[in-house]
Amino acid sequence: MPKAPKGKRKTGRDGTVTVAGKVGNGEGSVYFEGDRWRATWYGPDGKLRKASGPTRDAAKARRDKRIAADGTPCSSVFTATTTVGELADWWLRNVAKHRVRPSSFGRYVDRVKRVRATLGDVPAVSLRSEQVSEWQVA
Repeated sequence: MPKAPKGKRKTGRDGTVTVAGKVGNGEGSVYFEGDRWRATWYGPDGKLRKASGPTRDAAKARRDKRIAADGTPCSSVFTATTTVGELADWWLRNVAKHRVRPSSFGRYVDRVKRVRATLGDVPAVSLRSEQVSEWQVA
């Protein structure tokens, strides 16, 4: 016989509601392992890093201290000046290549060439839906 489902929402004595199994947005992974709490994040080099402590707050504090020492928690290859063409090329190499069959990938390469020819020089942050609509019609 399967276990009865447990509710994730818990109401405290003061009336506050917490959701078990849900961490705060942007908090990263904080979990209990063995006899210590662990907090993880990705360093500027893209590698997974860990900090530990006897309590959840201590592990998070150590993680935050190390993030501050390293600089940014995760470096991005994108900036405000990244163009649609650069973004499309990155997506092609890092996402599409590993998710689709070679025959589909070939079609994706052709479509990215088409995107680069017309929208390639537009900064991605300033791309508007009207530009995409005009591109599709052309």
